[in-house]
Amino acid sequence: MRYVRFFIFSFYKELLNKIRYPINTVFGIIGWWVIFLLLFLGINIFGPSLFEGDGQVNLIKGYILWFMVMANLQEISDFISEETKIGTISFLFVQPIGFSWIVFAKIINKFIIISLELVIILFAIMLSIDKYVVFNKLYVVVVLVSMLSIWGWALILGGISLLIQKIDSIVSIISITFSLIAVIPKEKFYLKIIFPFSYGMDLIYSIDANMYSIMQLIRTREFIMGTVSSLAILLFGLFVFSLCKKTAIRKGIIGYY
Repeated sequence: MRYVRFFIFSFYKELLNKIRYPINTVFGIIGWWVIFLLLFLGINIFGPSLFEGDGQVNLIKGYILWFMVMANLQEISDFISEETKIGTISFLFVQPIGFSWIVFAKIINKFIIISLELVIILFAIMLSIDKYVVFNKLYVVVVLVSMLSIWGWALILGGISLLIQKIDSIVSIISITFSLIAVIPKEKFYLKIIFPFSYGMDLIYSIDANMYSIMQLIRTREFIMGTVSSLAILLFGLFVFSLCKKTAIRKGIIGYY
C-alpha cells in the first residue's frame, strides 16, 4: 500500500511543480509549438511537395512521437543529475520504499505529465495549420509498447548520470540520433529495431493505411518484433541501471548515511 501512496504523492508533486512554475510550464509548451511551426514553414517553403496527400498529417504524427522520445529521455536523466548535483541522491537510496521504485514512479508520472502537455501541444498545432489528426485507439497500444523501449534507454541514461553527474550533451546527441534513425525506412536499416519508436512510427502509418483491427495489429510482424524489442531494451535498461547503481555505491559516489 505504501508503494501506491508514494506513487500518488509523486504524481501530485510533479503536477504541483508544473502549477507552481506556470511561466516555465507555459513557455515550455510554447517552445515545442514554435519548433513545429518553424519546421512546418521550412518544409512549406523549401519542400512543398512533401505535403502532398497526407504529408501534413504525417508530419504532425512524426513530430508528436519525436516529442515523446525527447521529453521522456531528458526528464529522467535530468531528475537523477539534479538530485546528484544538490546532494540529495544518497537520501533517496535510504528510503524504505527503495531507490528503484522511486525512479520507476518518476518515469511513469513524468510520462503522464508529458502526455497531458502533449495533448495541449497537439491541439495548438492542429489549430495553427488547420489540419486535424483522426485519432485511432490503436495508437495508444502502439505508443505504450514503444514507450517500453524509451524507458529502457531512459534507465540506461539515468544509470550513467549516477556515475557522470552532467550528461546533457550525451542525452542531446542520443536524442538527435534516435530522431534521424526513426525516419530511415526499416528495409534500409535493420538495426532500427533497437531504437525507441522506430517500429512504433511505422506501425502507426500502417494502421492508417490498412485499417487494422486490434487482433490484426497484434499479429503483424512489425508489432511482434517491436514488442519483443521494446521488452528486451527495457530489461537491458534495468540491468544497466542496477549495475551503475551498485558501481556508484562501491566507488563512494553515492554513500549511505
